[in-house]
Amino acid sequence: MRVLFLVLVVLASVLSTGPGGAVAFAASGRQSATYPASERYNPIVLVPGAYGSRLRDKNSKREIWPGSISSFIFGRFSSLAFEIDPTSLRPVTANVEPYALLDGFGGIHPFKPIIRALEDTANYRLGNLGERYWVNDRRYYIFLYDWRRDLVDSAARLDRFIEQIRRDYGDPNLKVDIIAYSVGGLIARYFLLYGGEDVLGREAAMPDNSGAEKTGHVFFIATPNLGSVTAVRLFANGRRFVGARIGPDIFATMPAAYQVLPHPQRDWVITLAGERVNPDLYSVQSWRDWQWSIFDPKVRERIGKRFTSANEAARYLEVLERFFARNLVRGRRFHEAISRPLPLVPASYDLFGGDCKLTSARYVLQPLRDRTEIRWSPSKIAHARSDVDYRELMLEPGDGRITRSSLLAVFAEQVPMTRTETFPASRSAFACAKHGRLTETRSFRYQLDNLLFLQAARAIYPVLQ
Repeated sequence: MRVLFLVLVVLASVLSTGPGGAVAFAASGRQSATYPASERYNPIVLVPGAYGSRLRDKNSKREIWPGSISSFIFGRFSSLAFEIDPTSLRPVTANVEPYALLDGFGGIHPFKPIIRALEDTANYRLGNLGERYWVNDRRYYIFLYDWRRDLVDSAARLDRFIEQIRRDYGDPNLKVDIIAYSVGGLIARYFLLYGGEDVLGREAAMPDNSGAEKTGHVFFIATPNLGSVTAVRLFANGRRFVGARIGPDIFATMPAAYQVLPHPQRDWVITLAGERVNPDLYSVQSWRDWQWSIFDPKVRERIGKRFTSANEAARYLEVLERFFARNLVRGRRFHEAISRPLPLVPASYDLFGGDCKLTSARYVLQPLRDRTEIRWSPSKIAHARSDVDYRELMLEPGDGRITRSSLLAVFAEQVPMTRTETFPASRSAFACAKHGRLTETRSFRYQLDNLLFLQAARAIYPVLQ
């Protein structure tokens, strides 16, 4: 009865419109809320996904992502490739910095609806690190990061970012809420479990939930919690943007790309006979045997043309192969690390994604005379069998890029979809939209408004924190 009474009091207070009360904004299009000065709001941190931060050279300030219009149309984005330290096998990152949010990419605006809701509906304002704020200041922050770097490095930066927010508010126990989009959700998951500590050097990492202690609520949007087969395609074929292209040799220098490959326990291949199999993606020998990515003779030839001598090219390829092998190991361990159950308290979690666009979940591997080819879609399969429904086996509901099962962190659609042992989300919701347009839907706005509604309730009644 006491719990029911508290809920009724919260709802009555939030829905009241009298002096010092609050105006609820749980439905789209409502006016901004007003609250008494005694309220306390969690700062909100927006974590964008891959490609979501503009990158530039620290010294010259020349933008390397997305760069000029001409380079975007005709270039190869070669400046995105990391230089590799041959001793540590780590990328050299000191000369590049993220400096602004990239929204409006190709006419898609995944972050604009979020920012509009925060500012116009909930009366939040953009916060700046290093500026002093008070407990009743409603501020949101944009966490910019180099999306090419190891996601553990980005989680460590997120930890420092949140600690600075705590200092700015003068509260070492301050909690933040996180809105994480796509790959940004993987960074958030790692942060929740391990804070900023790199545990991938251990065989079995035990979470201390240090990030969750600093977090109130996390809203995951279109996060590939079990990875994505799209990442395999990036390594094999690269990715085209308008007329420009990021080649497989460039993706191979990006540690984050290895951590978005399909989960080691998830089947990602079907045979011509229709059997689901799981070849070891995280063994460098597999990539050698398949002749993919930097082991593709055409890619190796293209790399060789960048050097003045065959010896220089050979030395670079030897370092790149060792780097490749190292990051496959870290990719496997990253998945294993974040597969630990998230704590039920103190943080809470919501999931949002797409569920009506058929999305690649598995590929067909076809061995040829001297290499193995990937068939991305049923129409590309040579000598397909008439008794096998490849479409049913290769495609799953999703948003065109991330499958619903990956978002929900379940290995099969037959598993109950609302809650899993690994990912104890309190709510999961879906819209019929492509990956980049999910945040433009009414369903998303409703879910975000609910999160802001809970913010208002917690602000009035700290016992709900």
